[in-house]
Amino acid sequence: MAAADGTVRTAANQGSANGYGNLVKIEHAGGYFSFYAHLSSMAVTEGQVVSRGQAIGAVGNTSKPGNNILPHLHYEVRLGTTGYPGNIQRAVFNGVGYRYPDDTITSNNCSTPYDPADLCGAGYQMIDTAG
Repeated sequence: MAAADGTVRTAANQGSANGYGNLVKIEHAGGYFSFYAHLSSMAVTEGQVVSRGQAIGAVGNTSKPGNNILPHLHYEVRLGTTGYPGNIQRAVFNGVGYRYPDDTITSNNCSTPYDPADLCGAGYQMIDTAG
């Protein structure tokens, strides 16, 4: 789902260009961009205006040829279009900061009492739970 209102700037398979596979990139106010990579399918097109919470694709395991990855969402927020990877914004969850590429986190959003396949798409596999 789109993290915020914006305009889709990329909705395409990246081929061998990078490891993102099927990528949706959305431009938001203030020069921010959100990236949603490795999607199994994309539900938006370039130039489309989207609203916060709108479905934009399904979790997947697409990547560049030769990468064998499990289904997951690679999510980034960047400020501006230059300075990668320094323009990737630090994520904060429950007061704890995480910075790419040194830190990764696993969400428990797709856990009981919901059916993971219904929420996260085909191929989803539970790897961690929290009580």
